[in-house]
Amino acid sequence: PYNGVKSKISLKTKDVATIFWWSKDFSKWIKKRDEFKEYNNFFQFTITGAPKELEPNIGTTLDERLEQLKFLTETYGVNNMSLRFDPIVIYKKDGEEKDNLENFEKIVSFAASIGLKFVIFSFCKPFRKTTSNMKKCGMELIEPPSKEKHDIIEMLDQICYKYDIEMQACSNPELDVTPATCLNLDVIKAVTDEHSKLRKVKRKPCGQQAGCLCADSRDISDYDHVCYHGCKFC
Repeated sequence: PYNGVKSKISLKTKDVATIFWWSKDFSKWIKKRDEFKEYNNFFQFTITGAPKELEPNIGTTLDERLEQLKFLTETYGVNNMSLRFDPIVIYKKDGEEKDNLENFEKIVSFAASIGLKFVIFSFCKPFRKTTSNMKKCGMELIEPPSKEKHDIIEMLDQICYKYDIEMQACSNPELDVTPATCLNLDVIKAVTDEHSKLRKVKRKPCGQQAGCLCADSRDISDYDHVCYHGCKFC
């Protein structure tokens, strides 16, 4: 289904300019990568190194996922990779305020060492399903006030500056940070010769969050039946 309507999407190479792969663990994809060698593959790799209580079912370690990041970047090119530290989660459990920022510098420093130049982030939004899921697990999602968000960003930006990495905000237009364009039409055009397939692509997406700058795309995944990571904030 796409926007609630069932439709067929052609995956014939003559019809596809780029496939954007989104995951927190590409170990299975890497094993099957030869099946997609005829496509231009672009990766949105989310790595937060969050506590197990937030991301319980990721089957690989943080170090293993960083090695995946390196392999994919070296194999497909730095222009075909976006690193996401997404979302930043502030929460309370057993009366203690906690977050998922412990491994931020480790991830950013590694990204810089393999040539990446930016990291995309957002703050976890208090959607009804999100707050309900976390509450069932004894956690309370906290949405920081604007000043606290800016303080967090300033702290993280100082780390990024040390490694010559730019922070880009996904769908957070209220923040004074470079906005991210996760599905960037200009980048796609730069890394593929299939310009004829991109002529009708709109720069504005359909049905995305406020502040989203992505090009229009067709999502052929399914959160409920494809992703098994079980992240409590999702």
